Amino acid sequence: MDHDGRSVVPAFAQWSQARRKFLRRSVTGKTSWSPELANKVYSTQLWQLVKAWEMMQEYGLEERGRDLFGSTADARAWCIPAETAPSAAHIPDGASGVGGSALTNEYFTAGDRDYGLGTRRTLSTF
Repeated sequence: MDHDGRSVVPAFAQWSQARRKFLRRSVTGKTSWSPELANKVYSTQLWQLVKAWEMMQEYGLEERGRDLFGSTADARAWCIPAETAPSAAHIPDGASGVGGSALTNEYFTAGDRDYGLGTRRTLSTF
């Protein structure tokens, strides 16, 4: 990582792209979803979220939002969280979605929406 931390942002973006490429083997535009596939895809996304949390904590990145995203960014920042929502991987609502219900799927997707908190897909700030 360089002295101001700016190399972190492209590294997380590259890591997210690698996850999408990995998931493309199982998830395409015409995916036949099942509860098992939804859980596998969602578990992959959650694994990346846990690993991102570990790195954010280990390297003290959580409170370096302005170093990572520029002086106008929020002081606290996170990379990746919004990408873990079921909607980010196009997991459907209903019986084939996460938890087997539209309600569960929507609950886990709620963090993917922008409620004025700055949450967005690739790089999230809070």
